[in-house]
Amino acid sequence: MQTRPKPKPRSVSGTNRSGETSEVPSGEIASSSSTSSPDVKKPVEEGNNLVEALLKHNRVLDASLAKLDEKNSESLAQISELERTAQDLKLKSSNFDEEIAKLEDKNSSVDDDTSKEIQKYLAIYERLKLDEKLFKVSCTSELERLQEEFESINQGETIIQARNDPTFNWFALLCPSFTYRHN
Repeated sequence: MQTRPKPKPRSVSGTNRSGETSEVPSGEIASSSSTSSPDVKKPVEEGNNLVEALLKHNRVLDASLAKLDEKNSESLAQISELERTAQDLKLKSSNFDEEIAKLEDKNSSVDDDTSKEIQKYLAIYERLKLDEKLFKVSCTSELERLQEEFESINQGETIIQARNDPTFNWFALLCPSFTYRHN
């Protein structure tokens, strides 16, 4: 019994999609040719699925772009509104600055008038204080003079009474520091 040598597999050469030549064993070609109809449908179906996936992704991107455009237009509207508000505030600020300057001018003139009034009243106050001190001094001197006069009048009355009264103590009148006791 002799064994027969196995035949050498034959190979078929061809070019692939990228243009390279390659050799495929004939057994593989046979197996691929028997299933060629489902394999041919498979790349077509995959291509259709890929196109559908790309179209779906394109729609999603379009929706996202529309949302972003909407947000962008809202942002631009807000920016323009804020710019108008900023301009209004700048205008109001300049008006307030002008009013403040006017009030400061009025205030400075009022301050000058007020300070003159205050100085006038301070001078009057100082004069009144000086007059009060002079009045107190004159009152004190007048009180002393009146007390002396009162005492002299009192002594004069005592002398008059002493002339009329025989029991009057002349010694006590002339020496008030000395007290004389009668027993």
